[in-house]
Amino acid sequence: MTRFNRVKYTIISVFILSCSCADNNISFIDITKAKTESLESIASDIKVIPLRDNSSDSVTLVGDIYSLKSYGKRVFLYDDRARKILYYDDGIYAGQIDKVGRGPEEYIDIGTFAYDAKRDMVALFDRHKRTLKFYSCATMRLEREIRLDYYIATLEHLSGGVYLMVKEQTSDDDAAIVILNMDNNSIIASHPITPLQSDLLSDLAVTRGDGDSAIIALPGYINCIYRADSSGFVEVSTIFFGRYGADRKFWNGKRDAVFYIEELLNNSVAAIAPSYYITDGNRESFWYVSKYSNDMHSQPIMSLYTSKGNDCKVVSELIIDGIDGEIQPLCGANGYYYTLVYPHQISEQTNQLSPIAAEIAATADYENGNPSIVAFKL
Repeated sequence: MTRFNRVKYTIISVFILSCSCADNNISFIDITKAKTESLESIASDIKVIPLRDNSSDSVTLVGDIYSLKSYGKRVFLYDDRARKILYYDDGIYAGQIDKVGRGPEEYIDIGTFAYDAKRDMVALFDRHKRTLKFYSCATMRLEREIRLDYYIATLEHLSGGVYLMVKEQTSDDDAAIVILNMDNNSIIASHPITPLQSDLLSDLAVTRGDGDSAIIALPGYINCIYRADSSGFVEVSTIFFGRYGADRKFWNGKRDAVFYIEELLNNSVAAIAPSYYITDGNRESFWYVSKYSNDMHSQPIMSLYTSKGNDCKVVSELIIDGIDGEIQPLCGANGYYYTLVYPHQISEQTNQLSPIAAEIAATADYENGNPSIVAFKL
């Protein structure tokens, strides 16, 4: 799995509020005119969820969080340092998958994971053993495992035994996005991608939607957005990005071929690694990580693109007043973005805290340094 935490990226958030749309439905987005915006000024709904441990004889400490995934009231945190997955119900600690080792029920390295709410089961991919392991959240025991002959960069549950995964290229097989029924090991649908795209895709590229579906965004100067469910893939949007801006277009009918995009991707000259895409039918937002060179660890930009008809705006950073650092989204699900705020980020100048920062400060776990979850809708 391509891990974004291998390099401490400098994050820039971009939110869009004013641009003009041409007659051909293509809008140009000039990100050079971006400015800082506070979360409270642009969010329509914000929730602060402090993480708590109700047990009287233990305290669960949260370490280096690499990944957060939300499934309704249940939220999962992957602690990369301890190599464990903790889960919370309404912010209350509910358990953890902590089976690091070489035994029959254990794993070495978590590459990616997903949750099946109906079966109350976590599926995780052990990269070391190239094996999918399924753990019960009720018993925290291994229920079954599936050995794969390839590596996967992304995993998300859709419905029943059906999962979405990004399959990395091997010497025997090409990279692809696959919808797989793991109950009978049958492929429902497969979408080919380039080796570079498979390198760029991670859990950041997947957004959970309502119902049994997920949105996945394919990287490039053109980002294609697909909805995946148990029946296959449907393209829902396409977004154009360039070095100094971006063009946006909804496709009606057949899309014109843009040959240089394929050339860029195939030659690893330039790429944009996308992440969360959320739409409610009226307004849509697209949060993406972009890179403009073949050096995968240079020139990153995080941008938040939001559009409602012709209404647009550009922002350089998305912040919470009184909280140190800009907002870095870790999850997109059911219309909300999710991020974490740690107590050490809260300003000591309590008279300068915004209402949301004050709420975080009032419920923060200062003693143990555990973070609070902030969920917001745009």
